[in-house]
Amino acid sequence: MKTISLLIALIFVANYAPANSPDKALVQLMSQKVQASLIMPESLKEQGKTHTISIWFSVDEEGRVTDVTANTKNKEARADLEKQFRQLNFKGLTPSVYNGIDVNFIVY
Repeated sequence: MKTISLLIALIFVANYAPANSPDKALVQLMSQKVQASLIMPESLKEQGKTHTISIWFSVDEEGRVTDVTANTKNKEARADLEKQFRQLNFKGLTPSVYNGIDVNFIVY
């Protein structure tokens, strides 16, 4: 049986708090939200490897994701991750600023 782990590394933390002030508690909360919400796309599970995918996104004033790009050549995985990410809310992030997050999927 394969075990899948999801590790999140926030890479653009300057904008993870209102007024661009780094707030470690907010960064940790956002990381936990992403970790609890994202599911490894089926197209990545078949390959049986570790996958790191950078996701860039911006939000509106209410924290709704307005733009998202998953940086992977796997078109199915990109579409799946972007769809999942659009369902998240990041209230507290600075609106109209791009934020980045690295998502590591590990298959054991």
